[in-house]
Amino acid sequence: LVVPTALPVVHVAQQGVWAETLVGGAAYVLLMLICAYLYGVCFTYAYPDLRLQPVRPSRDDFTFGLLDGCRCDPDWRICCCSWFCAPIRWADTAGSPKVRFLHFWQALILFTVLEVLAGLTAVAILLLLAMAVVSRQRIRQVYGMQSGDCETCSKDCLAWLCCTPCAIMQEALQIEFIDVYDDYSQGSPSGPGSPVPMKGGFPPASPVAASMPAAAYPA
Repeated sequence: LVVPTALPVVHVAQQGVWAETLVGGAAYVLLMLICAYLYGVCFTYAYPDLRLQPVRPSRDDFTFGLLDGCRCDPDWRICCCSWFCAPIRWADTAGSPKVRFLHFWQALILFTVLEVLAGLTAVAILLLLAMAVVSRQRIRQVYGMQSGDCETCSKDCLAWLCCTPCAIMQEALQIEFIDVYDDYSQGSPSGPGSPVPMKGGFPPASPVAASMPAAAYPA
């Protein structure tokens, strides 16, 4: 019994299976691109109203919990896409006009390529985690939450490490159903930096942003 001690990328190189690894990775990236196209064509219709709305949006942390997406409220799209097509759902959030972290297709390709490389080297795992945390910090910044410190970065790292689909669901719910409160808010009658008008104590999502995921936006 030989116990491998080298890094995965070295082991792969030693076994001479680079071709198989790259072909498999390319096939996975291609599959995600096809699924993303179908996602943009078939699943970008407007979300219905939440059946169970938060009492009030939180300015201290994410309005929704990590497991709230599992209720499939208002429908199954955020939950299922987060669990079974995580790169696509994350890219949709990262490419949202509210966040403007990356364009949808850029985010999707980066995520899937790093996923493939994560099976070869720990560096890709760290890069993928760093990208996800920076995106999550961006969401915190846009919504006026505490951000940019060790506490929130640690929380975001733990969220992604402990349950990646849960973190993706939480971010997606925030983006899809809560309007921003700073200069990134659009259409606010009070001007930049003013809260979006609330209806019944809950700010309605922007009709355009809520009904058109980032996949539908041009470059």
